[in-house]
Amino acid sequence: MFVDERQKKLVIDFALERVSEEEFLRNFPASPEQRQSLGLEMLRFAASEKDADAVECGTILGYRFGMTEDYVDALNALALEDWHRDHEDVVFALGKVKSPTSVEPLFLAAQKSHGYLEASAPDDGDGHSELRSKCIHALGNIGTVEALARLEDLHARFDDPLLRAKIGRRYRHLAAHSSSEEVRKEAQAALLRAEAEGTENPS
Repeated sequence: MFVDERQKKLVIDFALERVSEEEFLRNFPASPEQRQSLGLEMLRFAASEKDADAVECGTILGYRFGMTEDYVDALNALALEDWHRDHEDVVFALGKVKSPTSVEPLFLAAQKSHGYLEASAPDDGDGHSELRSKCIHALGNIGTVEALARLEDLHARFDDPLLRAKIGRRYRHLAAHSSSEEVRKEAQAALLRAEAEGTENPS
């Protein structure tokens, strides 16, 4: 897929409901089965051309028409790239798809810094808090033993009490609701360790 500026503008107008789905599909003709791949093709174009605007368009189309496991490799890679400005949307999408292969990219993405987030930070805050929070949530959604272990690693690395508390809430949720007995036991143990530290309140 090659994407020009007119097509990218059309995607934005579609997201903002300035054009109808019918009008959008006249420019991006696709059967109902093919529509789910439009976002993926846009993300692949974005990656090949390092086109930041196309990342935004790809996530918009993925949210609109649905993302499948086919998206995971592209999203995993984009979560770690520095040339675009849509890391929060990419991480949010990974949390929706819930692929175990995203555990390591999410762990790494939670620790990365991006200049555009630093520039947007309030004088007394951290512009990366929302991105890190979304990484934590996505790892909790994946909910494997490996994801839980990476949540513990992040708990040890982060100083922000709000992020540590959010990780604590992920422990509690997994301890109560995971379908895996092993994960429930590991999450309960992680919760007890966090509470024993006394440095945050995971409730």
